[in-house]
Amino acid sequence: MARYQISAGTVDITRAYPVAVDRLFTAWTTQEALLAWSAPPEGWDMSFETFDFRTGHTDRCLFGPVGAEPYLNAVQYHEIVPGRLIRQTTTLSRAGKVMFVGALSVEFRATGENVSELRLIETGLYPEGIDSAGDHEDGWSGMLGGLGDYLARTAAKAA
Repeated sequence: MARYQISAGTVDITRAYPVAVDRLFTAWTTQEALLAWSAPPEGWDMSFETFDFRTGHTDRCLFGPVGAEPYLNAVQYHEIVPGRLIRQTTTLSRAGKVMFVGALSVEFRATGENVSELRLIETGLYPEGIDSAGDHEDGWSGMLGGLGDYLARTAAKAA
């Protein structure tokens, strides 16, 4: 009998941004901002089937190459402390096959006047070796870079 393969891993990333903590938190928690900074690369689509950023509620996001079977990222929010923290669980699947199940904690902290720090810790299970913590670290690093770009763009528009 073949054995089911599963791996586990943790991603832990801290980034500083030159914005007030409330602005950083808002960029993480509104549908429009999330679509702007976490957008996938050219040739991919991303949309929300549902977006309900409240404790106990769920978001369902579809993304992937244009014309291909999309990935489904389902997020359930377990704890939200405005301006301070978000705790959620996530399931990532494609064509009915689970690729990732994990827990995510995002902490926000003011470190100075208009300077904030974000710490993201994701611990996950990766069935069948389809995905990995290294892949998620690369993905989060890219998205957090996109978050920085978004914050800079929106600051320039507000000025």
